[in-house]
This record gives sequence, structure tokens and C-alpha cells, in this order.
Amino acid sequence: MENLNVWIHCRVSTERSKDVLDYQEDVLKRITDDFDMHIIGITRQVTSGNDLSSFGMQQLMTAIKRGKVDAVLVYSYKRITVDEDLLEEFLMFCQMYDVLVWALNDVENFYCLTE
Repeated sequence: MENLNVWIHCRVSTERSKDVLDYQEDVLKRITDDFDMHIIGITRQVTSGNDLSSFGMQQLMTAIKRGKVDAVLVYSYKRITVDEDLLEEFLMFCQMYDVLVWALNDVENFYCLTE
């Protein structure tokens, strides 16, 4: 996983939860440090998570289309979108461009296997 170009995506649903954005970002940054990944972008959103049309998601998807992203790191898949159909579409979009999508549980499980 070394030298991967990673985009960190963080989302909360309300302004009151903004401190949780910091928490998500800090946890995911530690993972990039542990695995020597290169952060090329960070999305911090306060949205309901019902669509993929936000400015941050459009930035991420544009970077993916341009081949700049090897993996997307999220705290959980629900941080991408709460809509299961949209989540599947986003995951397929990433597959089309050979981009991995890892939630915190995925990385923790991988970390346990490599110890």
C-alpha cells in the first residue's frame, strides 16, 4: 500500500457534528502515515449524504477520472452516501477507473492480517 495516491473523504450530516469531521480526518490521516500513502485531496462535507452532486464529491470524481487517485479512504461507507443505490454506483464508478475504496474497517482488517 506504499506510495498510493489517496483521497480522504469525510462527511457529517449536521453543522453540530463538525468536530466529528476533524476526528474522521485525523483517524484517516494516521492510516495514511502508517502505510506511507500520499494524500492528494481531502473532502470535508456537511451534507445529508443523499446524493453525490456536492462540490466535494464532484472534485473527488474529477480527480478519479483524471487518474490522480489510487484509493479513496473513508471512515465508513455511509460517509460516502446513505443511499445504497448511490453507494453501489459510486463503487462501480471507482472500479471503472481502478480506484480502491477503503473504509476504516477494511484497513483495520488488512492491518491485522499483515502483523
